[in-house]
Amino acid sequence: MHIYNSALAFVPQQTILYKSYSSNSENNVKVLNGTSLHWSALITACEGHNGSVTCVEFSPDGSKIVSGSIDNTLRFWDAASGVAIGEPLNGHTDPVYCVKFSPDGSQIVSGSNDNTLQLWDTKSGVAIGKPLEGHNGPIICVKFSTNGILIVSSSNDGTLCLWDAKSGAVMGPPIKGYSEYIHCVEFSPDGLSIVSGSSDNTICLWSVKSEIVIGKILCGHSNEVTCVAFSSDGSKIVSGSYDTTLCLWDANSGTAMGKPLEGHSNIINCIAFSPDGLKIVSGSDDNTLLLWDAKSGAAIGKPLVFHIEPVICVEFSPDSTLIVSGSSDMTLCLWNAESGAAVGQPLIGHTHSVHCVAFSPDGLTIVSGSFDNTLIL
Repeated sequence: MHIYNSALAFVPQQTILYKSYSSNSENNVKVLNGTSLHWSALITACEGHNGSVTCVEFSPDGSKIVSGSIDNTLRFWDAASGVAIGEPLNGHTDPVYCVKFSPDGSQIVSGSNDNTLQLWDTKSGVAIGKPLEGHNGPIICVKFSTNGILIVSSSNDGTLCLWDAKSGAVMGPPIKGYSEYIHCVEFSPDGLSIVSGSSDNTICLWSVKSEIVIGKILCGHSNEVTCVAFSSDGSKIVSGSYDTTLCLWDANSGTAMGKPLEGHSNIINCIAFSPDGLKIVSGSDDNTLLLWDAKSGAAIGKPLVFHIEPVICVEFSPDSTLIVSGSSDMTLCLWNAESGAAVGQPLIGHTHSVHCVAFSPDGLTIVSGSFDNTLIL
């Protein structure tokens, strides 16, 4: 009877639990106002993959989520309810490492350990054409251009490939410029150039039109480049490395903007520009985050300490006021982007490392993916 007296009154009224047992508590305490009709998606674990979740992303309108997994599949999820939409998308024969929505939300591109990309129709969940072949190694990263016309992919084979997003046709032979595999790649906001970082310690700026390196190869790190990002106005690039530093670059000239930024004591795993272009956040194997002034490159305050294991992923909210971080300590943390203060306690729910995080376009929801095979909203 304790359950009926204390818990059942707060259960959403359109759930099976409430409908089944509320008749047993007619003479007990009732909540007159403030309860929900349905369970919130924000307390739901999205279960459906049979292997670690490697990548997640919200659709541009915020209504759907796509996830990729080492079970070789992708899945769609309703962002409001957390319910899986349809069956798993089968098209790859090896783990899926990366997924991206097109800017208009009509397509998805995925990259896999099977050396191929696959285009998908968002509405039907059906593969568009056959797998896209052009690389000789696993696909590490895929990105749509801002106008949705092109896709760029990077691979362990040390090459980039450009693809026509509508037809899936490869646009010329693979772009070669590295002696080792490529960790990361990004389009500039205007879609005219691409930046990529490699395990050979270098960064390259590429012209999309001519597919050649713009200027000289950018050399500033003494170890593998793990992550790169353009500022929202396309004027700057930031890179992170195994050498524990970040570097700021002028995106027009390719020249370094000052010396490498020092503050971490271990590998840089992730970086992000704030949408307003004023700040940079980095996450490291030293278990901390650091905020940086995007103009001067100076560290803002001390390292942000809350995680007890490496920080794997970071993301700014769309309005640049919050940061979310995910860690191999199985938690997420929210941070105030202005003060660097932690917002509340670590978010607990996963039972393994948190590999990827994303804010919804309205900034009200976060989705996380984990090696425990689940997503959590």
